[in-house]
Order: sequence, then structure tokens, then C-alpha cells
Amino acid sequence: MRAAAVGDSVNWGQGLDPRDKYIPRCVDFLREQGLADLDLTRADFHPHSGAIIGLPHHDRFPHYLGPDEVTNPSWYAQFFGEIPSATPTVLGQLRNIRDGDSVDLLFINGGPNDIGITDSAGFSAAFDAAMARIDSVAAERLPELLRTAREICPNAIIVYTGYYPALSPDSDIPFGIRLLSELNGWAPALAFLQIYWLLGELILWREHERLQDQGMAFHRRILARFREQIAAFNAEHSVELGPVLFSPSGLGARNAMWAPGEAVSPLDEDPAPRVTQIREGFCADVSRADLDESELIGTVSNQTICDIAYVAHPNVNGADRYLHELKLRLQQQYHFSLRSHLDGMVAGATSLRAVAKSYPFVLIDRLRGLTDLRWIDLVTVEYRMDDYVGPTRGGITSIAFDFGWGYQDLDYTYGRIASLELPRRRRVDDFKRLGIRFADFGNIQFNIRFDIKVNGYPLPSVFLNHEDFRQRGENRTWERNSLLAG
Repeated sequence: MRAAAVGDSVNWGQGLDPRDKYIPRCVDFLREQGLADLDLTRADFHPHSGAIIGLPHHDRFPHYLGPDEVTNPSWYAQFFGEIPSATPTVLGQLRNIRDGDSVDLLFINGGPNDIGITDSAGFSAAFDAAMARIDSVAAERLPELLRTAREICPNAIIVYTGYYPALSPDSDIPFGIRLLSELNGWAPALAFLQIYWLLGELILWREHERLQDQGMAFHRRILARFREQIAAFNAEHSVELGPVLFSPSGLGARNAMWAPGEAVSPLDEDPAPRVTQIREGFCADVSRADLDESELIGTVSNQTICDIAYVAHPNVNGADRYLHELKLRLQQQYHFSLRSHLDGMVAGATSLRAVAKSYPFVLIDRLRGLTDLRWIDLVTVEYRMDDYVGPTRGGITSIAFDFGWGYQDLDYTYGRIASLELPRRRRVDDFKRLGIRFADFGNIQFNIRFDIKVNGYPLPSVFLNHEDFRQRGENRTWERNSLLAG
């Protein structure tokens, strides 16, 4: 059996010792689980730092350095992926897989590096541009990545590994770094602190508190939009081996840089100094070569960024969390049990019909499709409001939803879509009701629509107006004892 991998710095394992990278460790785990002949060779391990999904013409531009251009070719053979470069793109990496129909397991990721933002004119402008770019990259490039992966590796189990928040409200940024940022600006002082390191280009601003909040908002927007596209692909493409599996990172707000459960490397905690030393040699070679990637979203901005490329990438703890999530999903895929899936999704369910009745918003047309639905780890809710009559609306920045285990707030400060990650995974039949609550914003007549998606798969939309809500103190509330209409 044959495994292969493509993607960016996260799938590569940026800054980590090779023995700590989660994809090779996952293959080792599957061997221990009975797939003794599963093999991942160096020739089939394509991810590298800075890779964009890209467009077909992007791979015409210069790649990162080849073995003949570096000072230590023997090290380069093992650490080539440490050098940030937009190319080979992830699409190009897929095309470089030989005999793809013999690949049994394919790891893929990509997308955040395509969201390169260079506008430093203002905090809000840069952030708004990044958020809009997320939507376009998800809609335009991710589907092509999924189609190409399936075409090149038609017989493979394909697993897309998700991303994580580099900074969050739980990040306690050290005073010294805050001071440097105030004196010199984030980028000149540190050349690394951006809202999401995986962007590939620095987004410049100084308000670190807002940086923390928007870092989380950026992560949740990526998670929501990318998950939607994978779910849409799965609904459209029926394949014998089942859907493209989405494996979340397992990293939440408390695992960001300088957070209590830190699983992302900050500047002051190098996870593998030896790897950094080797990479610094390559970075000097890159600087001397003066690669011209002006027509790409260039990711080698300068040698300093290259030198500290481990920053804002998963550390060993983070790699362990990625591995844990991959184990859960791939173990159940290779050792598929219908009864186990049914019992896991709906308590007491003993038939596919029972599951389909409880989970009618997803077309379950093949048994292995259940693999993508066994655990619910993400709920996204997008709202649209119109037909205003009354005083000027102050805006909704927070809406609380109750899906059956109590109200939880979703943050709408940065747009009309918000995500609720569920680290304590929920089953389908945990979703017993739907409650909606938000602060009253005046005597306004309105229509509002809620589009709810679970693991990226849509529920029927909920259409309400001002008369449907009850006034309870300072809040407006609407509740129904079922997640679905009827």
C-alpha cells in the first residue's frame, strides 16, 4: 500500500525534527494497526513551506532552490521543505505524483498562503481584505484542489488537514514583544507577527488586543469556508471509497502562541534549534539567489522571515494534536463498522434509516459517507437581515444559539458568519432543539434568515421576522424544540 502527501508548511511540519512530523507518524501508526505494507517514501512526500494552491500557470515561475544551488545538498534532500516558496504549488505537487492510481492514502491541505495580503495602509482595511480573500480562495481554488486530488489519485482515501489560530484572546503576548511592536511596528521589529502566519505576507498593525481577537476571527472564517467547500464536494462527487475526510487540527484558542495550552511556536520557543540552524543556511542561499517571484504571492519576503519560519507553526504538542485527530478518522475509515458508526451517531439507532431520519440535511447515499458525519465538531451560522423599518440599527455583534446543550455565544463582530468549534465532539442526536437569542437593538421591523451548517453540511434555512421573537428583558428570543422545521 502507498501513502502520499502534498500541501504547505503545516503538512510539511515546519521547524520540527523529522521524527516529530505528524504525517509520517500517522503512517507509522496505521502500520501498527495492521496496515503493515503501507509506505510513505520521500518521493511521495511533497509538502513545503509557503506553498499556495495556485493556478495552473503559477508553476511556470521559479521554484525554490534546487540541490545544485545550496551549500549542503545532503541536508537539502532531507530539509528542502523548510525553505518558504510559493512554488511548486499544491496543484503542481499533485501533478508530480507518479502513478497516482496506485496511491491508497493521500494527505492534502492548502489555501491560507493564497490569501496573501500586502496592504499595510490601515488595520481595518488589511483585515477586511483578508476576510474577503478567504471567501474567494475557498470558492475558486479549493474546489480545483479537491477535484485534482481525486482525478490524480482516484483510488485513495483523501484526508484534508485543517488549520488553527496562531493568536487568540488567550494569547498573553510578552511585554517585551509588545514594546517592540509599539516602537517599531510589528513587522519591522519582529518580521513575523501577522494575524495568521500562513498568509504568506505580513498584515501590519499595532493594536495587539485587536490582533488577538481578529486572529481568532480569521481562523474561524477559514475553518467555516473551507469546511463548506469540502462538504459541497462530497455531496456532488459520489465515490466508492467515501468522501474527502476533513481532519481538524485539534488546536483551539487555548493552544495559540503564548496561550496556556500553547501548541504553536512563538518567536522565543524554537521547537528544534538544529532544524533552524540548517534552514538558516538555506535562507542565506535564497538571499544570494535573489529569486524573482514577483508574479506570485511571494512568500520569501526576506531572509529574516526565512530564518524564523518555525514561528506560528505547530510545535511538538501541536503535531501531537494533529496526529490524534488523524488517528480517530483514519482508524475508523480502515476498520469501518456500520454498527459502530450508527451507535456513535445516534443513541440506540440500529439502521441506516434511523440515522438518515435523524440527520436529514445530508444525503447519506453510501455507507462510508458516514465517516464524515460520525462526530460533529463544527457548527457555522450565517445570518442575513433586511426590510428594516424603524430607528437606525446598531448592528448585531453577538448571537447566542442553543442546539440542545445550552446557549453559547457566537461572535459576529467581524461579519455575518460565525463558527462554533466543538472540542467535546457532539453526536447527531445531541442536536435536540434550536434557540436563538440576541440583545434588543431598538424598535425595528425586520426579516432575518439563518443558514446553519454542521461539519459544513447545510440544514434547511430558518426564516424569521421581528414578530417571531419574544422580548425577554433586554433580549429577543426565539426557540423551537427541534433542530429541524416540522
